[in-house]
Amino acid sequence: MAAAGFASDRIAIERALEMRYTGQEFSLLINIPAGTLGQSIKLIAEKFHRDYAARYGHAFPEVKPEIVSVRLRVLGSFEKPELNLASVVVGERATGRDCRPVYFEGAGWTDCQVLRRPGLVAGFTTDDPALVEESQSTTVVWPGDRMHVDDNANLVISIGD
Repeated sequence: MAAAGFASDRIAIERALEMRYTGQEFSLLINIPAGTLGQSIKLIAEKFHRDYAARYGHAFPEVKPEIVSVRLRVLGSFEKPELNLASVVVGERATGRDCRPVYFEGAGWTDCQVLRRPGLVAGFTTDDPALVEESQSTTVVWPGDRMHVDDNANLVISIGD
């Protein structure tokens, strides 16, 4: 993790043992704090019995548990990046001169503006029925609904009556 650029205070190590009673098919994942593996197997067995009892309502402390597998997970964290996706306008303009009739139950045929998704920027708002087109999908803004683009370029639609 250090070679990947993570500072030592940004690295976390999680240790666990997958354990079960001999003869059982299913096992429990027992989290083991740092330094525990170097301690007595008796302490690890006691933790297994406690976790087993908490999960199943009973335990068998007279039976020795077995270790099925040893797990180690190393995590690196970093500062959350600041997203400001909507500050850059890419592609076509948001609105064109395109208008398309769309049938809405209860409203009938309604002319809808056709908006290009890549051109929508933060703060864009419409109260008109619209079709927002992009390469993978089309979003429909129904008559009476309101759509705006938030600071992260999400389309937020408030449903009207």
